[in-house]
Amino acid sequence: MSTAPLCLALALVLTLAACGGGADSSRNSGEAGTSAQEADYPTAENPITLKLGHVGPPASSLQIAAETMADEIKEATGGAVLIEVYPQSQLGDAVVMLDGLSNGTLEMAMVGCNEIATMLPDFYAFCLPFLFSDIDEFINVARDPEVTAKANEIMNSKGITLIGFSSGESRGYSNTQHTVRTPADIAGQKVRIQAGTIYVDTFEALGAVPSTMAFSEVYSALQQGVVDAEDNGADMLTKMKFAEVEKYHTVLNHMIQSNPLLISTEVWNRLSPEQQDAIKTAEANWGDGYLDFIHEQLDASIQSAEEAGVEITELTDAEFQAFKDATSSVYDTYVPQIDPAVYELVCNKIDALRG
Repeated sequence: MSTAPLCLALALVLTLAACGGGADSSRNSGEAGTSAQEADYPTAENPITLKLGHVGPPASSLQIAAETMADEIKEATGGAVLIEVYPQSQLGDAVVMLDGLSNGTLEMAMVGCNEIATMLPDFYAFCLPFLFSDIDEFINVARDPEVTAKANEIMNSKGITLIGFSSGESRGYSNTQHTVRTPADIAGQKVRIQAGTIYVDTFEALGAVPSTMAFSEVYSALQQGVVDAEDNGADMLTKMKFAEVEKYHTVLNHMIQSNPLLISTEVWNRLSPEQQDAIKTAEANWGDGYLDFIHEQLDASIQSAEEAGVEITELTDAEFQAFKDATSSVYDTYVPQIDPAVYELVCNKIDALRG
C-alpha cells in the first residue's frame, strides 16, 4: 500500500490544526491579555483605596490640599480611585513614610524636601537657606516643567513617583523675647526646629541653639521657657495657638517648606493611563491656583496674629541679604552634595524669574 495518500492526509490535518490553533491562540491571547490588563485596573465596582500621609495638623494647608485633590480624583475616576488622608504623622514620620513609598507598603504621601534630601541629597537644592526670596519664587521654580521632571527622575531611583510640588510655605521665625531683624537678634536663643541637619546647621550659623522636639510639645516648651523660639509659618501662630505665648514673628523666609505629592511607583503602575492622568490633572489644578490660596491663608493668619498681639516684622532686601551672608557656610557643606546640573538648573530658573 502506498504511503503518499496517508502522508498527504496527515500533512493536511497538521496544517489545518496549526492554522486554526494559531489563529485562535492569537485572538484569545490578545483578548485575554487586554482583558487581564483591564481587569487589573481599579473600577468603580472594584476601587482602589490609597492612603495618603503627611505630617501637618488637620487644619493645615497640606490637609486642605490633600482633601481637595482626593475629591477631584474620586470624581474624575468615577469612584475607581479613592484617597484616604491621614494628617499629623498618623502613618509615621517623614522617614517612615518615605521608606513605605519606596518599598510599596505606603501608597501616597506629602513629605518635606528637607526630609527627602536626607535620602536624595539633590533635594537640598530646594531647601538651601535664603536661596528663594519668597514663596512665589519657589513655586514658580519648582513647578517649572523642567524642574519637576528632573525632581521626578531623582525620585524614581527610589521607586517613588513625584506628581508635583503641590504645596509650599515660607518659614518664619517666632519668639517670646524681642523683635528679630538681624542675625545678632537670634544669637543665643533656643529655637525649636524641624528635623534635618540642614536646619541644625542653618540656625547654628546664625548663632542660635537649635533643638528638635515633637511638634505637639512646642506650645508647652515655649510656655515654660524650654525654648525661646520656633521656626514656622505665620499660619501656625493661630492654628496651633502659639500667638498666646509668642509675641514676635519675623517673616524670615529662611526656607520654603514644600511637601511634594508622592506616590509609590509600584502603586502608580497599577493604575490605568486615564487614572494616572486624573491624578496629574487634580494636582495641576490645585497647584495652578496654589499661590492665590496660600496668600489668602497667610493674610488671614497674619491678621489674626496681629489681633492676638503679635508683632509682625518684614525684612528689607538688605536685612534678608545679611541673613543669607551669615549662612554661607551652609552652602559650603550642602552644595557639593547636589548634582551640579540640578543646582545649576534651579539657580538658572531663579535668575530667569528675577530678570
